[in-house]
Amino acid sequence: MVGYGCIPRINRKVFVKQLSFENNINTGGLIMKSDRKLKKHTLDEIADAHLLSEDLSQKERAAILKELAMAKDKAVSNLSNEKRILASILQLRFEMEDYASKAVYDKNSSFGAFLKTYISRLQLRNKDFADQLGMEPSELSHILSGYRRPNDKILIRLELHSNKNISALLWYKILEREKEYELSTNFSLREAERPYVKQYFSYSF
Repeated sequence: MVGYGCIPRINRKVFVKQLSFENNINTGGLIMKSDRKLKKHTLDEIADAHLLSEDLSQKERAAILKELAMAKDKAVSNLSNEKRILASILQLRFEMEDYASKAVYDKNSSFGAFLKTYISRLQLRNKDFADQLGMEPSELSHILSGYRRPNDKILIRLELHSNKNISALLWYKILEREKEYELSTNFSLREAERPYVKQYFSYSF
């Protein structure tokens, strides 16, 4: 196994995807080509080394992470703007997949927050993005703020807009996580609806 540092706890499957993407997109190899020693190892072995190695000091880990970050920044700087945007969109997809796979709700990872990031990484103004998606700027504003939920048509348009790099299903999963949280924490609605239930089931586990 490659003793090459330890990345903070992240989803292992997502990290392998990141390595695979960074190794195959025309970026100079990012991590894989930043160290010849890594070339003989599989992506899984590299991921294991990053995620599981604990024999390095905190200072050594920090130095390695800094070196990897510098290698990545250097590779990204050599990308065309189009490929740089693609890289950032795929990175966003990995972040969304990672969040969707967790059981914990994070208010900072809302549908609106991910959509804002998507628009920002495309280097677009909200007005221009709304036009590209065939919707009114006010409708987009309401979705970004969480005041309005996007319907299925919007989710499909987002998938098509990203050229299927971020699927409608993934956008839906982010939206679903919000709904799950709302249903589990809306105690006032429970009390408001209680009088309408005339009879309760007798048993509970």
